[in-house]
Amino acid sequence: MIKLDTESCESLIIEGGKEVIKRDKPVLTIAMYHTPEDFFDLKQKLIDLGYENFMIRRSEMTLPQADLVLIAW
Repeated sequence: MIKLDTESCESLIIEGGKEVIKRDKPVLTIAMYHTPEDFFDLKQKLIDLGYENFMIRRSEMTLPQADLVLIAW
């Protein structure tokens, strides 16, 4: 499992680690609220790496203002 909440560097980290991610297919939990790219492009990047299953959740279910998280497996 890889958890990313790196203050808008999530896409860069995925790009840098794409060979390992593609090879090992870890479950990914990625913050997707820092930039518009996170929200609109992140899922497509993961589809390109072979991921097929996704959920979008808040990091804290009891707080409506909690951060959005993309979970991929």
